[in-house]
Amino acid sequence: MNPIIHDFGWWIEIITIKPICIYYFGVFDSIYEAEQFKDGYIEDLAQEKAEIVNMAIKQCQPRNLTIYVESKKSSKSAIRQSRKSPVTKRFSA
Repeated sequence: MNPIIHDFGWWIEIITIKPICIYYFGVFDSIYEAEQFKDGYIEDLAQEKAEIVNMAIKQCQPRNLTIYVESKKSSKSAIRQSRKSPVTKRFSA
């Protein structure tokens, strides 16, 4: 069971299709700090042969650090749900 995160701050969200997962890495004090660390998390997932399809830096409060999805149909639903988070702000660099 993943711990519930209580901190509202900056998070790196990485979505993969092999395996079908949504990962949250953080919490960071700023978007700039998250930006500094994102390549390390991407490299770690690449070493595990994960196929990354999307990466975003968000100010949010994830309920879980890793969300495993059973099928492609449910992965689309999980991705849509992650984008609907009521406590999310997206920023473009």
